[in-house]
Amino acid sequence: MSATVWKGFLSFGLVSVPVRLYAAARSKSVHFNRLYRRRMPEAETKGDWPGLTASRSGPELPDNVVPIWRAPASVSSSDAASATQLSRVTQEFRPVAEESRIDPADLVKGYEYGPNQYVVVENSEVQHLIPKTSSTMDLRQFVKLREVDPIFFERSYYVSPEAGGEQVYSLLSEAMRRTGYCGVASVTMHRRQHVVILRPNEHRILAHTMYYTDEIRAVPDTVQTSALSERELRLAEAYIKALAGPFRPEDFRDEFRASLESLIGDKVRAEEAIAPAPLTTKTVDIMQALQASLKQLQATRQSPRRIGPKPSAAPRRRRRREVK
Repeated sequence: MSATVWKGFLSFGLVSVPVRLYAAARSKSVHFNRLYRRRMPEAETKGDWPGLTASRSGPELPDNVVPIWRAPASVSSSDAASATQLSRVTQEFRPVAEESRIDPADLVKGYEYGPNQYVVVENSEVQHLIPKTSSTMDLRQFVKLREVDPIFFERSYYVSPEAGGEQVYSLLSEAMRRTGYCGVASVTMHRRQHVVILRPNEHRILAHTMYYTDEIRAVPDTVQTSALSERELRLAEAYIKALAGPFRPEDFRDEFRASLESLIGDKVRAEEAIAPAPLTTKTVDIMQALQASLKQLQATRQSPRRIGPKPSAAPRRRRRREVK
């Protein structure tokens, strides 16, 4: 089960039921890290493809730089001089047209109320305006789902009853299913006020957070339909009916993401994966570290002992008196 995003009470009239929200859907994407590709001169590399290695006489690489060597299969070892160093990069804040770095602590919030005109809003001025997460989801109205334009739907959640609230939860769910109505509720979570549509399905209640009216962009142009002929409309209707069928969401997928994941999988199987070292930490081989520690310990225990009489104490006493 996915993580809980909110929990509290769903109230309608004088009745309330303890519930919690789970994310019912979430967009997926393939994430990349930014790497800086540093080209190496041909004179600094040697070796035969595909086992090229950096020359020991060349410059020592930083801890956050990993050498990588790539060439097409058709390229011979004499032409495989495309040596590359890859390292992770970080994002820095710099003023426009300046070279100096900015301390993130010096950043402030600015609202542009005119062309290149800003007003600064301090964090202390905003803190008392931020709404606190509420413990109650108040049902304010019941509407038909067909009356709600899907353009207002933002995110979807499962509403699951807590222990002791199963009976009231089932009562509300079955009542909405029989009447064909959905609930409109208000709730504050994650420091934001939300309008929520509650609708029943076969197994549980679903919650959909909604966009506000001013968050929906206006229609740019109005489509004129007066020039359409009846023959054109009948042909379009026939085409729609020919493609009509039950909706099966499993028939659709993100083709770009699937192709990208397949490409990455092929590279991993071909042992072309790159593992840049962290920016500030250096990977340590535990076995090597233990072996080095053992050798150091053995060398300490096997150090040669002093042979001969011990130094007399008199010279040491004299030296201490001289120091005094």
